[in-house]
Amino acid sequence: RPVANGNVQAAPASPELFSAVDSLREMLNEQSARLNMELTQIREQTQNIVSELRSEFGAWQQRTSDFASDTRQELTGLHDELNAYAGLVEGAAAVQDTLQQASQSLAQV
Repeated sequence: RPVANGNVQAAPASPELFSAVDSLREMLNEQSARLNMELTQIREQTQNIVSELRSEFGAWQQRTSDFASDTRQELTGLHDELNAYAGLVEGAAAVQDTLQQASQSLAQV
């Protein structure tokens, strides 16, 4: 409120004002506590989700590694079989050459 020299003097604080400030402070404290609790829950949920994702990723890595290992073993087995068949083909060709030479020799007799 204005005084004689033109300055403004604050009105003395009333009990109602103190009560209103206390009510606001209490309300803000309650909201802050509630928000902190919600934030804690969100952090816990996020940590659980991250933990589950890590676990799933680990399981996926293991399945992928097992699949790669099994595939390598299978391919190695197929490679060995192909080498064995190649050996049989070479052997059969040698036998065929020998039989052809023997046939020619017999034809000359």
